[in-house]
Amino acid sequence: EIPTDVRVTVRLEKRDGEAGASSVNRGVAVPAREPTTAKGFYWGFQVRIAQSLKAVFDECPYEDGYDLTFGTSERGEAFGVSRVPRFRHLLLAFGG
Repeated sequence: EIPTDVRVTVRLEKRDGEAGASSVNRGVAVPAREPTTAKGFYWGFQVRIAQSLKAVFDECPYEDGYDLTFGTSERGEAFGVSRVPRFRHLLLAFGG
């Protein structure tokens, strides 16, 4: 059983060829990293809480850090971004 309010990654399995099978595929809960580790696909995002702005960078889970960073707050100023460069690890920080 999966508890409520939990993010779940589901692998859909085709049911073709099963006797009496409907056209609906079967879903199986899998580890969140399975699409990346099994097929090399990017899948979703990760969220974490940092105790300070310094901790956001000091506790980065990626060996080489973030290669693109955006931040905003209620005092932020809007600026136009027509293109976002390629990146491997994006940090999007919301603060106040």
